[in-house]
Amino acid sequence: MSCMNLSENFEKELDKFIAWLPLNGYKIKESGNELEWKDTFLSNFKEPVRNKLESYIKELITKYVITKVNEEVNDVKFIANEFRQSKKKNTGMKKRAIKNEKKNYKIVVGKCDTIDTFYLDTLDFKTIELFEVFGGPHFFKYEEKYQYEWKILVGKKPFSIYNWRREDGSFDEFDLCEWHLGGIEENSEEEKFLREYIKSSYKELQKKGEKEIEVEEKVEEKVEEKVEEKVEEKVEEKVEEKVEEKVEEKGEEKVEEDAEDELVDLPEEFNIEIDVDDINFEL
Repeated sequence: MSCMNLSENFEKELDKFIAWLPLNGYKIKESGNELEWKDTFLSNFKEPVRNKLESYIKELITKYVITKVNEEVNDVKFIANEFRQSKKKNTGMKKRAIKNEKKNYKIVVGKCDTIDTFYLDTLDFKTIELFEVFGGPHFFKYEEKYQYEWKILVGKKPFSIYNWRREDGSFDEFDLCEWHLGGIEENSEEEKFLREYIKSSYKELQKKGEKEIEVEEKVEEKVEEKVEEKVEEKVEEKVEEKVEEKVEEKGEEKVEEDAEDELVDLPEEFNIEIDVDDINFEL
């Protein structure tokens, strides 16, 4: 590995990985001959920004044959995840007791350098959870290995939450992305704080959203009640107006009917015929 130009953190990671492989049944061959893991190296390997260990294993598989229990292993993610899981168990036993007092780190989003971060874990959080807590991530249009990244400073430690391309070179849709966590130290208190912060913040936002929905529903109910009351008032007014109009119309009709009845009922002696020639027009 001395021939490769690697960052200090990743070189330490590789040293642990190469030492771990033979202890867990992994063997490596070249042209049918078994080699010692410590004698393997990739002189042309270039350390990527993200998923460094996966990229290194992929290059190993391209050059060598890796076996376990006499079967060839080509699953890059399987090897990397098995190594990380074993590391977690070992470091978990050595971890110092966590202090009772809860530390409250300041979190700043989008204003830190994540170039030295390396893969820590694959997160269980969904895109909607991260989006609600941190807002939209940075989008890298021309990056070939990842597209989105949240840059998060927890206390003084930088963290990166990012997606990664599939094996066929394509990317998941944003809302379906699998998100990875990058940092500069494994199992740090800041990492734990960040995970808990995301979880608790999203729950609070959900509760707040539910309360806002309840308030909106109550407001809508009140509005509907007021509208119904107003409609009823308007209907009553219209009904009263119509009734008054009908009463007036009926009254006039009744008067006319009564007048007609009086004319019809007049006795015959009152039916006088008038001849114009009988009238004396004196000027």
